[in-house]
Amino acid sequence: MKNSNILYLLVLILFIQSCGIDDSTTSINYWNSQKTDWELEFLNGKVKRTEQIDYDLNSKKGKEEFVKKGYTLKNFNKWGFIESSYNETYYSLSTSVMEGRSVYRDTLKRDLIERYSSFKDDYQSSYTKPFESETKFEYFYNENEQLSRIETKDLLNNESTVKLLKYEKKKITEYEYDNNDELMGYTVRKYNNRNQLIERISYTKEGDVDYSSFLDDNNSYQVKDSTTYYNKDGYNTYVFHMDDKMRILRFDNYSYVDSVLKDYEVEINEYDNDETNSSYISKTYKDKDLELLLKEERIEREFDEMGNVILETKIDMIRDKVLSKSVRKIVYYE
Repeated sequence: MKNSNILYLLVLILFIQSCGIDDSTTSINYWNSQKTDWELEFLNGKVKRTEQIDYDLNSKKGKEEFVKKGYTLKNFNKWGFIESSYNETYYSLSTSVMEGRSVYRDTLKRDLIERYSSFKDDYQSSYTKPFESETKFEYFYNENEQLSRIETKDLLNNESTVKLLKYEKKKITEYEYDNNDELMGYTVRKYNNRNQLIERISYTKEGDVDYSSFLDDNNSYQVKDSTTYYNKDGYNTYVFHMDDKMRILRFDNYSYVDSVLKDYEVEINEYDNDETNSSYISKTYKDKDLELLLKEERIEREFDEMGNVILETKIDMIRDKVLSKSVRKIVYYE
């Protein structure tokens, strides 16, 4: 009788443990982040719209003046996700315009039904014509409420591609096909025990690595994001190091050609305090040993009553000179 009780207890413990481990694929979420766009953009309160104008300080005929460099408008729904965006960037010879619109399947989540994006640049020369693109993305879900298919349509050239998602334990493989149903390439996404994305590797149809991305976290927040893009001669790598508020502490940017390091830059950010939107000093070095200081800039911020940034000024600390400023207007839900 005693042995039977022990056996029953052991079976019960194993059953409870098995209930706590999800071996199915139903809990894997395709979307990279469950944070709202409010959180990802360090916004406080229920923001309805942000409108930002960027200025560069230019010198003309010995006179310095701020010249409009860009304009950005973002509209958020009441759950904190971007519904539409518009951006203009002004160059010396052209202006580029980007627009985006998103329709969500469930407004409490990031799950999308449809997304539209367009880009235009009016630069023209004897060798170059103005560029324009319009793309529509449609998202489809399976019986487990998981994203299973993404259709991408080039609205100007009447071309389309399809991505099909295969779910396995802690892994999603994404296969992309062209108009002729030919495989273009595939991407493998891997997840940890908490169903957080930790690895993403994209392959060509021949099986060569196109790019790879690795994400490290500290149980509660992401601490490192490393992405490498490969080409026939070498590769470029970008590494972000974050603190517990997802602020960037360090950014490494380097490239190799034929296995030889050709370029290296590292940016170190030193924040004034623990506030998410704190002002900070950014130092950029050209070497790993942080001895060759390329530039040192101060990013000074001013806030509204909600603690959101409404003015950001960039100052060259070496030349003691203002470089640019961004003015932002924020509208909140009532």
